[in-house]
Amino acid sequence: VGNNGTVAGLITRDRIEQEMAAKANAPVHEFVISDYGHVHPDHSLEVVIDRLGKSPGLLPVVSRADTQTVVGVITPQTLAQFVQKHWENR
Repeated sequence: VGNNGTVAGLITRDRIEQEMAAKANAPVHEFVISDYGHVHPDHSLEVVIDRLGKSPGLLPVVSRADTQTVVGVITPQTLAQFVQKHWENR
């Protein structure tokens, strides 16, 4: 969740599904995760794996100059695709 390429918090698919199942009509800000980890583009794969393991399944990649500026997002699925692609190219 953010605006103009910045991140204010995260919302996971599981959380959205929970809200829909409960037929809740809560505003988005009530279920945004504001305490989340992140990585920078120059972090090692080891750091990414460690932080992704501690995340709710979504890991923002943010600018080192401004941690509110989103450069990308890593999910377990994108990490698996990356590893598979690089494993096949060995």
